Amino acid sequence: MFVLAAAAVALVAGAVASVAGFGIGSLLTPLFASRLGVQAAVVVVSVPHFAATVLRAWRLRASIDRTVLVRFGVASAAGGLAGALLHGRIHSPALGVVFGCLLVFAGLMGATGLSKKMRFGRRTAWLAGVVSGGFGGLVGNQGGIRSAALLGFDVSREAFVATGTAVGVVVDLARLPVYLATGWRDVARAWPLALATTASVLAGTLAGEKVLRRIPGARRLHVGALRFGFVKPIEIAPDDRVFVLTGAGISAESGVRTFRDAGGLWEQYRFEDVASPEAWVRDPALVWRFYSARRAQAKTVSPNAAHVALAELERALGDRLFLCTQNVDPLHERGGSRRVVHMHGELMKSRCERCDRPPFEDEALYETADAIARCACGGRIRPHIVWFGEVPMFLDDIARELAACTVFVTIGSSGAVYPAAGFVSRVRHARRVYVGPEEPDNARAFDEHRFGKATEVVPTLFSVRS
Repeated sequence: MFVLAAAAVALVAGAVASVAGFGIGSLLTPLFASRLGVQAAVVVVSVPHFAATVLRAWRLRASIDRTVLVRFGVASAAGGLAGALLHGRIHSPALGVVFGCLLVFAGLMGATGLSKKMRFGRRTAWLAGVVSGGFGGLVGNQGGIRSAALLGFDVSREAFVATGTAVGVVVDLARLPVYLATGWRDVARAWPLALATTASVLAGTLAGEKVLRRIPGARRLHVGALRFGFVKPIEIAPDDRVFVLTGAGISAESGVRTFRDAGGLWEQYRFEDVASPEAWVRDPALVWRFYSARRAQAKTVSPNAAHVALAELERALGDRLFLCTQNVDPLHERGGSRRVVHMHGELMKSRCERCDRPPFEDEALYETADAIARCACGGRIRPHIVWFGEVPMFLDDIARELAACTVFVTIGSSGAVYPAAGFVSRVRHARRVYVGPEEPDNARAFDEHRFGKATEVVPTLFSVRS
């Protein structure tokens, strides 16, 4: 009966670990200790823990930062070996105290928010690696210290998760031989338990990955839980140039309707039927009714925290920030930005359909054919918008900044509308970060993903070094 119960807990532990990055030792060790004692429990749990960690590392192998793995892994392995040797010399009650203190420590770090403030520099990170490996070897749990230590290295989100998992494998490889040499009798006596929980934890790992792909925002939980709440801002050095591309998602959080949300329809019309040169020729009154409705709605919404944060970034960086938006609304400007490049035009501007008169500010609502204004040349006034089939604006400026940037960030873009969706692939020597509630269509082109609402992520996304 106990083996079946342990197998069920192992299934859950594997699923939790695939989402959160940890949990097998935390869940199984106390359960096993109730039957075997802490000392034997640590040894037996190391078997399913090793199997599941190897599986996760293999599936994440493409994102492992090998340089950090070798350097940090050596320090962690040394700690793991020392901890495993010490484990064989300390009696079970003392190990129980250490294990309990580590669980309490990890819980308090998350509950009090202290984990968000704790930072290891690159030098102290090595020491933290030794300490985390030592605790892993001693009691099979390192209280989240490894995650905190890895933040001392400038790696992408994917590399952080994958490298942390690979370091876990290295620590297991260091401690397992010692465990088996000193505690093989414990494993032999509990082999049905070890076998059943290993099978269950592997099944749970695979099941957890499937659930992770289906739950909106779960990848954000993946990183947040693995880091115990640590979120490292993107550091902007004095010589960095930052390219920020914003899409419909950032405006949607202010209440601006998007066509992806509306199924690509406006009333009973397709977007292409009211936002294309052909639609303008066929029925300019219908086109203007559409844009008049959008203008009316734009007057009712306000910039959100993400817009304001980008304006503050502009004040800090000046012309080292290139803010390009796919949005036509004026929320960036209302939020305080002064250098906004609207590649798809501006909702609150109009221009002549015929002559070269410059676009002009215009918030009027043209809801009938007779209401449509005329230019001095006789041409009708049209919205200053890039329609389907038209070439986006400022492409030369955009190409220049893409070539020069050292940090590229996309916020709230679906990754489905080109040419903007292809910008990230044109960046060759820059850190590429995506911010949004779910994966975009072009997710594979980014080095790092910060999953969440723009209003929650962007205000703390950047740290500007003077």
